Amino acid sequence: MFSDIICEQLVKRKIGPKQMVIAAVIVSVGLIISLFLRALGIVVDRTLGMMGIFLFAIGIFVTIYFVRFFIFVEYEYSFVNGELTIDRISAKSKRKHMMDVAVKSFEKIGKYEPEKVKNLNVDTVRDYSADPYASDAVYAYYKDGSGRKILLIFSPNEKLIGSIKPYVNGMMFREAFPNFKSASKPIEQ
Repeated sequence: MFSDIICEQLVKRKIGPKQMVIAAVIVSVGLIISLFLRALGIVVDRTLGMMGIFLFAIGIFVTIYFVRFFIFVEYEYSFVNGELTIDRISAKSKRKHMMDVAVKSFEKIGKYEPEKVKNLNVDTVRDYSADPYASDAVYAYYKDGSGRKILLIFSPNEKLIGSIKPYVNGMMFREAFPNFKSASKPIEQ
């Protein structure tokens, strides 16, 4: 008989200033290229100018196609038997595996507050949260297989936090989530 703890969660990333700047740059470059294609089409097709309009429309379509990959981002957290897997889903069509981590390797965990984690001396910050400054953002500090110090920022719900609880140090968990009361038990199969 299997005793697997399984928990999945889908989190939509909030559109912040960084995503807006990237989208604005892509739209600007796409618009310039579309206008250049329109001018090229007008020069090539001097009769009706339909080629210019057609090339301009194609340029705008391609620009919109690429912008949606930077604006519509979701993260999927999968937790199975102490292993947290995070995937990035762009525009509900493209999935990219971001990381796997054994939750037992967490040295610190808690609500994310920039002042609290600035003294951790991390090598890499991996932000897979909806918004790192939201009240539901959680950080986890651990060392990967090569010894690099990693700070993971993510936005788990209560069910996922309850599933992580048996795999981390009890004292560390109580300090991180003093008011945590597991209302729902993790799914066991």
